[in-house]
Formats: sequence, C-alpha cells, structure tokens
Amino acid sequence: MSWNENILQIFTLTFFPISVLFASDSGWIIAPNVQYNQGRFIFETGGGNLIPSSNDRSYGSGSRLTYAREYPLLGISAIYIKKNWEFQLQGNSTFGYRNSGNFRDEDFYMFTPSFYSNRFAHYGPIYGYDPIWGKNQLTRFSGASNWSDFDSSLKANDSIAGFDVRYFPSGGSPNPNVKGFGLFVIGGYSYEYLKFIVNGSSGSQLNSGKIYLGYLNGESISYSNSINEIKYGIGTQTNFQRWGLEVSFSFVSSEIKSRDFHRYRALTFLESAYGKGWTHTIKFNYKLSENLILNLNWTESFREFEGKSHVKAGFGPESWYADLISFNQQYWLYSVQNQVSLGVSVLLF
Repeated sequence: MSWNENILQIFTLTFFPISVLFASDSGWIIAPNVQYNQGRFIFETGGGNLIPSSNDRSYGSGSRLTYAREYPLLGISAIYIKKNWEFQLQGNSTFGYRNSGNFRDEDFYMFTPSFYSNRFAHYGPIYGYDPIWGKNQLTRFSGASNWSDFDSSLKANDSIAGFDVRYFPSGGSPNPNVKGFGLFVIGGYSYEYLKFIVNGSSGSQLNSGKIYLGYLNGESISYSNSINEIKYGIGTQTNFQRWGLEVSFSFVSSEIKSRDFHRYRALTFLESAYGKGWTHTIKFNYKLSENLILNLNWTESFREFEGKSHVKAGFGPESWYADLISFNQQYWLYSVQNQVSLGVSVLLF
C-alpha cells in the first residue's frame, strides 16, 4: 500500500463519523432524566510491605474506609441518529452536595501472619453483593481482625459527563420507531468528579464500648476524585409496536486521581490508581406517542482500582518522613453501584 493510500485510509477513518453527523437523513433525540444512585466507594490498605506480592506475609495493620453513595442526580442526553449509527452526549449531576448515607472507618490488626491475595474481588448477583466486607476482614489480606469501627454522616457532590457511540453492523436500528431486533457494539468515554465530605464521628474501639469524638464536630475529611473512563461492549435492542427492550454489557478501564484531606491533622494524601471493571444496563421503552417515549433504565457496575497513596503534609508521625523519603503506600479501591433512572425521549424527526 502506497503512502498516499495510507493517508487516504487514515483520513477516511478519522472523518467518516463527522460526515455521518452532517448527513441529510438524520435525526436528533433529547432525553432528560432523573436518576437515583445506590452504592459504595471502598478504600482499603493493609500489610507491612509497601509493594506486596503473592508470597508476602505481614504482621502489620490495615484499614477500610467505606463511603456510601445514595443520592439523586438530574441529567440530560443529546442523541444523534443516522441509519445504523448513534452518537450520544450525556451529563448527570447532583447540582451541589446531597446527603449520601454514612461513612464507615474500620481499622484492622494482623497479629497472625497474613497472606496477600492478588485476586479480582467478586461482586454481583452471582457472588453476592457483600461477600467480603460483611465479614470484618480485609479483601486482600487473610487473618485480619477488626479492632476499631467508627461511623460518620456523609454528603457527596457528583457530576458526570460522557460521550457514547453505538453501531449496528447488521440488522436493527438505533431509531426507536424502527421495529425489529438488532445487535450493536458500543464504545464511550466519561469523566466524573466525585467529592465526599465527612462530618462528625462516633464508634467503638478496643472493646471500650460506644464513644463519641466531640472534637470532630463539623467537616473532618474531604475526599475528592477525578475519574477518566473508557468502555467497550456489545448489546441487543428489540423494538415492538409500543414497547422496546435494550440490554448491554461493557468492560471498563479507568484512571483515578484523588486528594484525601484530613482537617484536624492538616494531613493530605495524594492518590493515583488504575482500574478495571464492568457495567451492564437493561432499558425498557414505552412509546407514549410517535415522538415521545418513556424510558426506564437499570444499571449495575463494579470497578476495582490499585494504586499508590503519598503523604503530602500534616501533623504527627506521617508528616515527619513525608518529605524525607519517597513514601508510596499500596491501596485498593472498589466502586459498586446500582442506578435506576426514569426519563423521556423527545424525537425531533
């Protein structure tokens, strides 16, 4: 293949989707929605070694921080359809801070040798929704025992923007007015900014009973996260006279950068991690009229991250060596969510 042919092929692959957008036989759909999110954001660290391996044993300690994600979001999607192509730009937001349930802080000791397990955490309808976290054990280290457990109130600010592309290679159509069955492939990118605020604290420690930490009144921890994510998957769509059903499954690759600020110690952790996971969606459509469709969506997702946490500054022992050595603590992060949304699609064609 000549150099000119290579240039032509690259030009075609790059600008073909753009040419589709400006074709004459096309249509737009505007879809506002309201969504309720239920899930957990779980941060874990443990072990005496900074970079664990499958043969590591530890007499160290560990902790798990669980941030509930229970709040509503408002959103809107702009969808462009051309034959068997669909381009969707969507956004969802809490529009400020919302009550998000409880924050839980658990600390563990490992007085017996604990072995590191490098495995993918099982989660979902088949394995159960709380297979490890309900057993007072760390996910990655065996032999851990819980000795401190504190609860706090929590609020969250969550905003997401994304872009998806669907393509039906043979049969079917993204147009909800076209009846029939079709298979599609899907790909997309999203950016999410998620920030938690922890207020107050009460709990039990070393069998001393329930205590309340009065000096932690007000905002004690702020935890902000920037998440970049790509997805790729497959799905099916079936349109009947009035009803429609869509099912899809996607694999996900993610990058997250976090800032964990502890107000009373003036302590900041800077965190960076990469993750993998999956998401699946079931969507029901009901045609109210030729140009108005009611949508009901259910989405379940799971993400698992692994990365490093660096102490930036603060009071206490952590800050003494933060600037003297390159201290990078291994940590794991799990995101589990169930989302239900209700919306309407307005067809502008």
